[in-house]
Amino acid sequence: MFSVRRLFAKVLVCASAVAVAQVFTGISPAQSTFGSFVGTVKDPSGSVVAGCTVVVRNLGTSATRSIITDTTGTYTVLNLEPGTYEITLEMPGFQKAVYGNLPLLARQTARVDGSLQLGSQAQTVEVTTAREAPIDTEVSNIGESKLGRELTDLPVAIASRALGSTSAITTLTTQAGVETDNSGNLSVAGAKASMLSMSIDGISTMSPRSTAPIAELFPAFDGIAEIRVSEINNTAEYGGISDITTISKGGTNVFHGGIFENHQNSAFAARNTFSATSRPNFGSKTR
Repeated sequence: MFSVRRLFAKVLVCASAVAVAQVFTGISPAQSTFGSFVGTVKDPSGSVVAGCTVVVRNLGTSATRSIITDTTGTYTVLNLEPGTYEITLEMPGFQKAVYGNLPLLARQTARVDGSLQLGSQAQTVEVTTAREAPIDTEVSNIGESKLGRELTDLPVAIASRALGSTSAITTLTTQAGVETDNSGNLSVAGAKASMLSMSIDGISTMSPRSTAPIAELFPAFDGIAEIRVSEINNTAEYGGISDITTISKGGTNVFHGGIFENHQNSAFAARNTFSATSRPNFGSKTR
């Protein structure tokens, strides 16, 4: 009996030590990088449509999810991979509505409201305009995302590659509110580096020793699909006051790839503006 109590006490002490270590080191477990779609389906009179079938399809991987609207005509599709989607609305007695080319970023909650027109299901109404909302009313945090192409074309990224670095971590300082402290660590919205959470595909890259992001674990330019910086008013799902989420490129149904070349040669380097120059000889010429 004594040995059992002793063993239980040891287990309890170890569990408490792990919990305290996680609190003080700021390390959080794997976090979700999924996005979600929400919306309300209505008929031409403005009344909500309950029981409507909502099919969400990833245009890159052809993965589909389906759900039925509730009694208030609303739907919520959670845990979707970042990408471009198509939403189809089907209901007996109404024309099928298709909303295509809908971008979904990491940890984004996108609202796509639908409107069904009276008619047979054999008729289809297609809406191909991409959703671009200047203000996201579904979440309270302030965040900004940069896609892989934007990171590659930024001037600071070109300068970083010219110095031989393939990491895109230096490009984050181009966003308002992101800067480096005296130690070279990233600071978001004026917070300390230890108050920042950074993850790659949902896996934390925070150092347990310095409680700061490990720059060596940041992927290269050609391996990044999206970087999202969430500054303030983050919910409990985030591991820190501010958060940097990186999504690596994934496969789709279309074959794709990339080629990068970094050529450095002194023959192409510009001359130092402050270097000494030799004066031309303006002496008299001999006839």
